[in-house]
Amino acid sequence: MAEAAVGKIAERDIYLQLLSGTGIEIGALHRPCIVPHLKVHYVDRLSVADLLRQYPELAGLPIVEADILDDGQKLSTLANESQDFVIANHVIEHMASPIEALLNWGRVLKKGGRLFLAAPDKRYTFDKQRPITQLQHIIEDFKDPSLERDFEHFLEFALYVSCRKYKTKPEAEYREFAKHLWDINYSIHYHVWDFSAFTELLSWMEKNMKWGLRVIASVKPVHEEFIFVFEKA
Repeated sequence: MAEAAVGKIAERDIYLQLLSGTGIEIGALHRPCIVPHLKVHYVDRLSVADLLRQYPELAGLPIVEADILDDGQKLSTLANESQDFVIANHVIEHMASPIEALLNWGRVLKKGGRLFLAAPDKRYTFDKQRPITQLQHIIEDFKDPSLERDFEHFLEFALYVSCRKYKTKPEAEYREFAKHLWDINYSIHYHVWDFSAFTELLSWMEKNMKWGLRVIASVKPVHEEFIFVFEKA
């Protein structure tokens, strides 16, 4: 992977300032990035009304209404090379196929366009008891999508996060709870990484997918997240 400027303090605004023009933020919900220097169109798979029906815990929060209703992994409504920037802030962990997501986020960028990506480091979040998702598993999710393999993530999330961390259900019922989350298409963290594991994924992308994006800045985990900024060659 290309050499990256690595900072010790995650001053998010500094890295958002590397973006310019008109673009999209995916899945902002109630925490859109503060970027007054940009013209942002918000992308989500559901309207605010539908989000509140599926996630009643979001009631009362200032959720951003989507300008574009689309699957954030596919961005099928957006043309190639149509965006100056893409903001994916704590989104990629929700994607069933991170590789497909990264390819499409790169696809919609103009030449010279930039991707801001922030993701949680599992060691500092509610995912800390979950095993790191192995690179080979992510490759298989891309090359050979499998509902059975996707459901394994729901089982893991139900056991290690919902039942053990938040005690939403007794551990003995975690399989039933996982099936409930699956049935309502609840947006879980499919995959979990630390900085090293995510860097391994990016190296694989560069070597095997001809992605066309290079890292221009990165920040190791501070305040539970790591950050990368990419530029399309």
